[in-house]
Amino acid sequence: MLLPNPFEPILHDVSGREVPVVRQPSGTAHRVRRAHILANVRTVFSNGGYEQFTIRKISEVCSVTAQTLHNTFGGRTELIVQALNDHTFAIERYSQSVANHPIMFLVLADAYVRAAMETPEFVREMCIGCFSDRRPLFQRLLAFGTRSKRSMLIDASARGILRTGVDCEALARQIAIMNTVTTYEWATGVLNLDDLRKELISGISLLLFGAVKPSEASAIEAWLEEYARPRRAGTAATH
Repeated sequence: MLLPNPFEPILHDVSGREVPVVRQPSGTAHRVRRAHILANVRTVFSNGGYEQFTIRKISEVCSVTAQTLHNTFGGRTELIVQALNDHTFAIERYSQSVANHPIMFLVLADAYVRAAMETPEFVREMCIGCFSDRRPLFQRLLAFGTRSKRSMLIDASARGILRTGVDCEALARQIAIMNTVTTYEWATGVLNLDDLRKELISGISLLLFGAVKPSEASAIEAWLEEYARPRRAGTAATH
């Protein structure tokens, strides 16, 4: 399945699933307009980063007044937060559409790797511009990621997948931090793409193995084996 493209409008139906713009009824024109604005925010942000991002640029690109943007989204920081969280939400819904608990968290980790491959400029600016020296912005993005993963883990707990006593809030934050910090290391050149994949998949796997009931561990092991197969084949083909 294709990942949500950060440079295209992202719309969600009431269940959170991505819905193409052309399938939206005419009564949701304001949602379509909002989605287009947020897509343009991500495009402008990826081309110039946090320092070069202004409400005026978005106003010009979207042909709306700066006052309209302020009234709809708030200031510059609020606009960036909503645009980035909009994409994060879509990535998480993508992982849920591909796999069930607890594999969805591994699919999510792989989705971040694929995003770094497919739209490196966007992921790099998101990490460097927001997660390094923009602490308030980083905390707000991390809080959103933690809340959404917490709800996913609470659902897994209700289904009897997690061990008794697992702290869903703490685990959600661990997963969010693992994804964020590891991707930031790639963005700053500490890790290459292969290292990013290895670090994310192994890190999330360890967290899941410690959280799920023993009966669920086999599903994780099976996914890891299937995930590693094409990479092993690719390596063998080069020798």
